[in-house]
Amino acid sequence: VRGLFTLSVSDADAVIGNAANKRALENAMAAQIAKSAGDDIKAEHVVVSLSRQSMGAQRRLAEGKLVVSYTINVPAGTSASDVVTIVNQKDSAAWKNLSTVALINAGKVAPALKAVTATGVDNIQKAAAVTKLATNENPVSGVSSAFAHIMSKAVPFAVLIFRVM
Repeated sequence: VRGLFTLSVSDADAVIGNAANKRALENAMAAQIAKSAGDDIKAEHVVVSLSRQSMGAQRRLAEGKLVVSYTINVPAGTSASDVVTIVNQKDSAAWKNLSTVALINAGKVAPALKAVTATGVDNIQKAAAVTKLATNENPVSGVSSAFAHIMSKAVPFAVLIFRVM
């Protein structure tokens, strides 16, 4: 399950400008998203990535917007569509509250984040269930290409043996 939203914060540089602060907030956001995504979802099932929203030619201000993208790796036995339904019930106020709690918790690990506040949420992209195969996993084309390769070598050899006999 994947989704994203834009989080306005009082000091985007304090989050993005320091790797430890960024990681602390990503982990805190993952924990809060897990808590709000259903009983079977744990923090280790959620991956959050924070990035600064592009501001074009405008000068960088401390106050800014962060793009919060998240992936919930739904465990076996849990319905991805149920998780999508739960997550998509959140409006901007719910995402802001979740982000505020995450900032408070991240501030316990990264003290510089104690002064950062969530000022708003917008551009909510509804969560969607996605299915992915491993990069080397494509059973149909993998089998057919292997079969074609073997046959390209075996058929001429079989014809040669048949002609000799």
